[in-house]
Amino acid sequence: DLDQAAAQVAQWHPRGLVLNLPPLERVWQTPPPRVLDILPPTVLLLLCSLPSRSWMAQGVGVQGCLTKPVGRAQLLGALRGIEGARDVLIVDDDNGFAQLVRRFLEGEDGAYEVRWACEGGEALAMVQGKAPDVILLDLAMPGMDGFEFLRVLRSLDNLARIPVLLVTAASYSEDMLARHGSMVGVGRGKAFTTIQAIRYLRAILDVSETDYPADNAPGSEEAPPV
Repeated sequence: DLDQAAAQVAQWHPRGLVLNLPPLERVWQTPPPRVLDILPPTVLLLLCSLPSRSWMAQGVGVQGCLTKPVGRAQLLGALRGIEGARDVLIVDDDNGFAQLVRRFLEGEDGAYEVRWACEGGEALAMVQGKAPDVILLDLAMPGMDGFEFLRVLRSLDNLARIPVLLVTAASYSEDMLARHGSMVGVGRGKAFTTIQAIRYLRAILDVSETDYPADNAPGSEEAPPV
């Protein structure tokens, strides 16, 4: 948090502070409060979106995010963090994962009841028949995927508050960025001179990658300089 960051800056005098924020926060329009206040005016503030389980969960309005492969201790720790979680509904098209979770939880001396749905439509029917205490949800499923399932679930007044834990593949964080976009920004309290700004822009462009659609590729005519 920023209090810890301020202490680190005061002790170590870093060349810059890297602040990781969810991709939906338009920080280039409204800089985070207090951030520039903890840095000397010539020290760089670097803003970026790097995959983080906390902002992944925040972005889709759930209680947490577990990354496959999920261990027994990790799963039980997440469930114990949700008060009264006994009836667990797994929503995942991966039968192997569902069986693994069932084995983990059935070894807890009857503390959990485990149900399984392999896609979102089936899960909604089960939830409306009997609301679970918590849902373990995979977002990438055939048919109704996890995003659509969450949207419908949150629209149902009597079911909207059911706690949901995402269970995703390791690659999902990159998919999340691809869905929402990302950003890297550089700022500081003291304004950049034109020469300094060009120097930073050139360094960013030197490592940038572009991918234009094939039908927009320039033809035989020489493209104008950009």
